[in-house]
Amino acid sequence: MRRRKSFIFTIALIIFATFGILLAVGILYVRYTKFVHESDSTPPRLSKFESSVLYINSYDPTYMISKPQFDGINKVFERNQIHYDILYMDTKNLNTPVANKQFYERVKYKIQTSKKYDAILVSDDAALSFVQKYQNEFFADTPIVFFGINDLENAAVAGQNQWITGSVEPLFYEETLRAAIIQNPKSHNIYTIIDNTPTGQGDRKQYLEVVKKYPNLNFHEIGTEFQSAEAAAEVFKQIPEDSIIIIVSILNEFPTENQASVYDFITFIKKYTNDIPLYRTHPLGIGLGFVGGKIPDDREAARKAAETVVDILCGEDISTIPVWKEDKGFFCFDYNVIKAHNYTTDFLPLNTKMINDPNAGFRQYSSQIMPFALIIFSVLLLFAAALFSYKRAINANGVMMVMNQRMRQTNKELNDSRFRLTYVANNDKLTGLPNRSYADEEIKHIMDSGVPFSLAIMDLDDFKNYNNTYTHVCGDTLLVECGKRLSSICRNNDYFAARYGGDEFLLIHKNGHIERHGKEIEELREILNEPIFYNNVKLDVAMSVGFADYLADMDYDELVTNADLALFEAKKVGHGAIMCFTPEMKETVIKRNRIVEILKEECIRGGFEIRYQPQVNAKTGETYGFEALVRL
Repeated sequence: MRRRKSFIFTIALIIFATFGILLAVGILYVRYTKFVHESDSTPPRLSKFESSVLYINSYDPTYMISKPQFDGINKVFERNQIHYDILYMDTKNLNTPVANKQFYERVKYKIQTSKKYDAILVSDDAALSFVQKYQNEFFADTPIVFFGINDLENAAVAGQNQWITGSVEPLFYEETLRAAIIQNPKSHNIYTIIDNTPTGQGDRKQYLEVVKKYPNLNFHEIGTEFQSAEAAAEVFKQIPEDSIIIIVSILNEFPTENQASVYDFITFIKKYTNDIPLYRTHPLGIGLGFVGGKIPDDREAARKAAETVVDILCGEDISTIPVWKEDKGFFCFDYNVIKAHNYTTDFLPLNTKMINDPNAGFRQYSSQIMPFALIIFSVLLLFAAALFSYKRAINANGVMMVMNQRMRQTNKELNDSRFRLTYVANNDKLTGLPNRSYADEEIKHIMDSGVPFSLAIMDLDDFKNYNNTYTHVCGDTLLVECGKRLSSICRNNDYFAARYGGDEFLLIHKNGHIERHGKEIEELREILNEPIFYNNVKLDVAMSVGFADYLADMDYDELVTNADLALFEAKKVGHGAIMCFTPEMKETVIKRNRIVEILKEECIRGGFEIRYQPQVNAKTGETYGFEALVRL
C-alpha cells in the first residue's frame, strides 16, 4: 500500500511538471509570435543602393538624442538598401556665424563632389532653417523631409513648400506640468528656463500655449544669456524653495564656473536652487538630479521620417504629404529623486521608465522571466519526483556531501596551486618583482594601448666588486634592497618595476614621458643612490640608469635598444648617472661597429701595412732610429 502511494505521488509530480513545461513552451511561442508580428519585417521596396540620401543633424553624434535618431533612420534605410551620408551641424556647441559659415562650406563641398542626392532628411530646427535658407542653391527640386521640429510656425511655413514635409516634435509640457503639480500640490510658482537657440524659441512658443491653461499659477521665465556664472547663480538663489522649475531648453553653452557644457549646467543649477524640484521634457538631466517628465520617442520619430523618405523615393508625391505631429512619448523619472522627496507615482502609466530603479530590470523582464521560472519550477518537480523515488537510499545524501566537500577541497588546492604557479612564472624569486618575461608582456601591452610612456633600464654600479668582496650573500642583499626601493616607487601605480636579469632592473613610467630635468628624475636619483648597510658596513651603492621615451610607430626591440644605449652612456659617465636616449647615441654605436667590422675584414685579407718613419736628430741631422707605424 505504501509503495502504491509513493508511486501515485511520483506520477502526480511528473504530470504536474510536464504540464508546467508545456504551458511555459506555449507562453514562449505566443510571445515569439507577437514579437515577430510587431517587429519591422516589411520587405525592402527599393533596388540595391540605387537611391542616395543626405541626412543633416542639428547637433553632434555624442548628443543624447542623436543615437536614437540614427538608430531609427538606419533601421529603415538599411532594410531598403539606401545609401546615405550624414552631416552634423553641432549647434549645441558651435552656434556662431563663423561656425555656420564653415558648415555652409562643408555642405557646398559635399554637394559639388557627390552624386546628386535623391532626398534630404533633416532633424531639429537648426537643420530645417538651413535647408530652407539654401534650398534654391543646394536642394532645388529635391524632396526634403524633416522631424524633431519644435518651432510649429516655421514647420507650418516649411510645409507650404511643395518640396518639403515632415513632422513636428511633441513637447509634452502639459503632461509634465500636470505631473509636477500633482507631485508638488503646495507649489504655485513655476519657473521656466529657456535658451535663445532656434530650438529653444520654438519650444517657448509651444510652452506658452500650455501656460494659458493654468491662470491660477504664477509663471516666471529665466533665460540663459548671463554674463557670468556668478550672475546666474544669484538668479537661481532668489527662486523660492516652494517653487517648481521646468527646463524647456538649455542647448547653448552656459557660463558655469568651468565655462563648460550643458552637462555642467545640470550640476550648476542643482547647486544653486536649494533642492527645488526640476522637471523637463527631454532625457538630458533625468538621472542626474532632475525629477523627470514626459519625453518624446526620438527613435520612433526618426523611423517615421525615414519611412516617409522611402515612400517618396517609391513614387509618392511629396506635395500630397501634409506636415504631421508626432504623438509618441513616455514618462521618464529618476527613482532616487522620487524616493528622496516621497513623490507619488500612482497616476503614472505602466510604461513609465524609472532611471536608477534597482528593480527596473525585474520589471522590464518579468514577463520574459515567468515562463522560464515555470520551466525551472517544473524541472524542480521532476527532480523532486526522482528524489522521492530514491528516498529509501539513506546514505545517498551523506555520500554526496562527502563528495562535494572533497570537490571543494580539491578545487581550493587547484586554485592555490594555480596561483603559486602563476606567481613563480611571472615573478623573480629573490626580489619578488616581476621577471623579464612578464615585463616584456607589460611593455607590449602599454605600447598597444597607445599611451606615451618612458622605459628605464638600470644596473648596480660596481656590483661584481661588492659580490666578490663581501660574498654573494651581500650581492643578494643589495639586489633585494634595490627591489624594495623600486617597489616603493610603484605604489602610486604610475610606475611598473621588474628585475630584468642579473643586476639589471627595469622601470616604466606609465603616464607620459619623464621630463629630462624634472622632479621624477631627482626623486629616482635620490632613492636609488641612498647608501645600504650590510653587516654594519656602509656601502655607497649607486645605480646607473638609461631611459628612452616610447614614440608612435616604435616597436618593442627599438625601445629596449634605445634604453640599453642610454644605460651604456650612463655607465661611461660613472657613479649613479642617469642618461636619456638621444639619436646621437645610436649613430655613435653604428660608427663604432662599422669601424670594428672594417678592422676585422682588413685583418682577414691582410689590409694592414707597416711603414717606418725615420727619427732624425735635429742638431746633427743623423738618423738614430725608426718608428714603426701601421697603415690601412
